[in-house]
Amino acid sequence: MKTITDIKEANTLLQIYTGATLEIVMYSINLKRIALRLILPNVKEVIYIIGIGCESLDGRFNYKYVNLNISVEINHENNDSTTIIRDKSLKFILKTSGGFTLVQGIESEFGTSFDDFIKYRE
Repeated sequence: MKTITDIKEANTLLQIYTGATLEIVMYSINLKRIALRLILPNVKEVIYIIGIGCESLDGRFNYKYVNLNISVEINHENNDSTTIIRDKSLKFILKTSGGFTLVQGIESEFGTSFDDFIKYRE
């Protein structure tokens, strides 16, 4: 299992998963953590992107043929940063105040809830 928190490294890996199916598969009860899963046909490894401190979500709960990108916008007035996970062509946007964690691995390596999925900080 590979864990990535660096935006440049995450975007490099996301380019490989262009055309994948995106699904929202987990969320915390207060929606502050949301897990997106990317699946490519005939590829054993999947990607999970965990949004931390989720602020807003615009889009459907699943898409085919995604082309995701992660970026950060900084509000210079109050020095806050917002992480944006987006597919411009499909109009999917997830905004977080706590960043993201991207994890790549075989599906059986992951748990089924945030408690046993990966270690996180909120």
